[in-house]
Amino acid sequence: RPRWEIVARGKAARQAAAQAQQREAQRKAEAQQKAQAAAAAARQCVLNGLAVLADAAGGLDRIHKIIRVGVFVCSDAGFTEQPKVANGASELLQQIFGEPGRHARAAVGNIALPLGASVEVELLAEISS
Repeated sequence: RPRWEIVARGKAARQAAAQAQQREAQRKAEAQQKAQAAAAAARQCVLNGLAVLADAAGGLDRIHKIIRVGVFVCSDAGFTEQPKVANGASELLQQIFGEPGRHARAAVGNIALPLGASVEVELLAEISS
């Protein structure tokens, strides 16, 4: 049994453990790789995270608001387009939830991510009772 929870539960909030995207062609968001490809990976991470949150909340319709999104991008030193990668996650959440999909956000470059992932996204959401 892991020492961490897939979904941490608060009174009205849930945080999904970070969801990673590990497509071989997207291992690193290097300078020559387009931020657009990494943004697609971030969108897939959001879909995976929403599936986990929806399962924990009792359905996608119980997710009342997205509070915070953390986007971690495996990047070389010269890559500075992490915010463009994070836009893939943010825009998808706004498409799905509308105004309740607007959130606080962090976009962070990392030299490496667990299991060789190219992008990792964590979600914090308010759950309706």
